[in-house]
Amino acid sequence: MRATGSARGTKNRLAAVLLSVAMACLTATAMFGASPNQRQDGRRKNAFASDAVSQFSPVLNLGSLSALNQRSSVNLALGGRDAGAVFFNPGRAGTINNRIGGLSLATPRAQAPPTRSNPPPPATNDNFTNGGNTGLWSTAANWSAGLPNSGDDVLITGTGTASAVTEDINATINNLTLGSGNGLNTNTNIQLTVDGSSISNAGSIVVNGGAATNSFLFLGNSMTLSGTGTLTLSTTTSGGGNTFLEDSVSGITLTNSSTIQGEGVVGNGGTMGLTNSGTVD
Repeated sequence: MRATGSARGTKNRLAAVLLSVAMACLTATAMFGASPNQRQDGRRKNAFASDAVSQFSPVLNLGSLSALNQRSSVNLALGGRDAGAVFFNPGRAGTINNRIGGLSLATPRAQAPPTRSNPPPPATNDNFTNGGNTGLWSTAANWSAGLPNSGDDVLITGTGTASAVTEDINATINNLTLGSGNGLNTNTNIQLTVDGSSISNAGSIVVNGGAATNSFLFLGNSMTLSGTGTLTLSTTTSGGGNTFLEDSVSGITLTNSSTIQGEGVVGNGGTMGLTNSGTVD
């Protein structure tokens, strides 16, 4: 009985060894049983799948932005879908931008702003003060902001010796205002150009021409002449010459609600329109 038991134990141990060998063989077959061609085909399939992801995926799923930050030397634009661009989660560009940290992304391609005409800067008020005590337009000290120019609104509204000025040089201004009791007189052979949109006259404007000379009040823009004062075109009959109230650019309109009087020409050349609700005498 003891011999029989020993034989059985030997058989059991042999069976266990054979089972272990068989399992090892099965494992080796599973691991290495594929032929070289099959293994090569598998690697090709894996490589193609990897290339397909890198070539055709429109959105990169970044597990670690810091890794990209360390090796990235390419500026990546958010939001635009230009050919060849790489997109970081285009639908959530703002969130991506907030958590990128040190990653530098290029600003999307700048677009030119729409073209707009810029409005002119506001005009400067230039008051006649007669500070130079000459009563003449040409004296810079007679003006609060120096000799008037095209960017100045001229105001002749003072009292005493500052109540009237004689224009003795050609001048171009923006708007013109005269107060009640104030005066502007031009010498002969003088031009005054008003390029703004308003002559407000509660006083007296006299443009003097003739005596072999011409004098001009030019309007460089569509203009309103208003106020209770008078604009007088005064022409000396001897020697020829004349006094003109006309446009310096074509196609403008003078809207008059004041008084234009005297001897001279209004609208020389026929290109200035006149809308009159005042007096032209």
